[in-house]
Amino acid sequence: MASLSSRLARTSMFAAALAVLLPACGDGAYQFQEVTVGGEGDARAPVARSNSQFVRAIYSDLLGRAPESYDFVVLDAQGNELSRFAVDEQRFLVSALDGINDTDPLRAVIAAGLTSSPEAGLPDKSEVSDPEAFVTDQFHRFLGRDPGTWELAAFVADWKSSDAVNPRTVVRALIASREYQSQ
Repeated sequence: MASLSSRLARTSMFAAALAVLLPACGDGAYQFQEVTVGGEGDARAPVARSNSQFVRAIYSDLLGRAPESYDFVVLDAQGNELSRFAVDEQRFLVSALDGINDTDPLRAVIAAGLTSSPEAGLPDKSEVSDPEAFVTDQFHRFLGRDPGTWELAAFVADWKSSDAVNPRTVVRALIASREYQSQ
């Protein structure tokens, strides 16, 4: 940690440099338009994540790891190697996404596959005692915010009224959202 005297010396040097440079800025020939940053109710226009960003984000957020590269080995019943091929999770998925025009359906399939994976560690519906808390936690985890009142009410109502709505469907809905898939 820098001592107080060395920080004061750096601050003095910075102030001296500003004193020399500010007069050189001229007579205001470079004027800029006033800029405002956000406001009440302003929404930013979503910019879609690239396919690579999407794949890395979903792996990180859902599985807690980066996509991996490894050799897949096929063995016979005696344990002898029959074949071997390289698997690069990110390259395969990004190549597939890059190869089609509308990536939304394939992104939904990737999200469904990964949320169904045991590696995702999502609980069964019967293991969730408080659906409202679960949904709120998933909004925090994947969208970084609290759910809106109507969002929370809709998820919880569907959770309670349908056996098909469970932790995987909640997470899959959030990952498939435009909000998650934008930066």
